Amino acid sequence: MFVVSAALLAATLIKPTTSQPPRIAEVTVWLQPGASQSESLAVATGLGQSSDVRGCVYRSQLADYRQAKRLLSAARSSALTVQATPAGVRCSLEQPRDGTSLVDRFTGRPGVLQVMVSQVPWLIPQLRSTHRG
Repeated sequence: MFVVSAALLAATLIKPTTSQPPRIAEVTVWLQPGASQSESLAVATGLGQSSDVRGCVYRSQLADYRQAKRLLSAARSSALTVQATPAGVRCSLEQPRDGTSLVDRFTGRPGVLQVMVSQVPWLIPQLRSTHRG
């Protein structure tokens, strides 16, 4: 599972840029494969209501499975299934330091597999469209 999470996170981090835009921080809450709808909704709602969060995008198991299959070698992805691939909620943060409090707040919650924070040198278009004004 860690290989899949790392590959999906790396895909969001490795993007060519033509200029040096300001860096933002992003938190990804990976959901347990098979997490219930109420667990997933509680995580997404909690993130969306957090004053630390600028905007979020939900990624389904199927979307992350397809992306992992494209990113991983055939040998690494041969045993991968949609059911074993974690869905995730990716959020941009108001301040990079806010990531630590979100890791503490969401680690160990029902349905949460892992919480990761990364520095991202661009704004993901989907996050801009969900920006809370």
